[in-house]
Amino acid sequence: MNKITPLIIITIASFALAGCTEQGKTPTAAATPAATPAAPAAPDTASETNTTKVGKTVVYSVKGMSCGGCASAVTTKVNKVDGVMACDVSLEQQQATVELAENGSATDVEEAIRSLGYTVEPESTNPAS
Repeated sequence: MNKITPLIIITIASFALAGCTEQGKTPTAAATPAATPAAPAAPDTASETNTTKVGKTVVYSVKGMSCGGCASAVTTKVNKVDGVMACDVSLEQQQATVELAENGSATDVEEAIRSLGYTVEPESTNPAS
């Protein structure tokens, strides 16, 4: 083995550990995909379960995601927005499908995604049936 081989191995390992840094994004612990998916958080109160209704489902185009960590970061951020009932992010389709409660704000969801550095546009909105 020559002197260059260990340097190449260390360099490759460094890139693998660094995670996604595309477009100046710095990975965080929240952006690191877990080995198994986490269960959805339970509502804070029993009344919240019985009275919260889906107001609409919005599909967003989310451009700039390049890895599972990016999709995980979007999911985590959107699920923290008031009025979001569910969020499903597809890396392959570069989309986020978000179910909003009647009091949920599509604008707040867009702002949350933009705050991560991604380009976001609503593609379609479907009212609850």
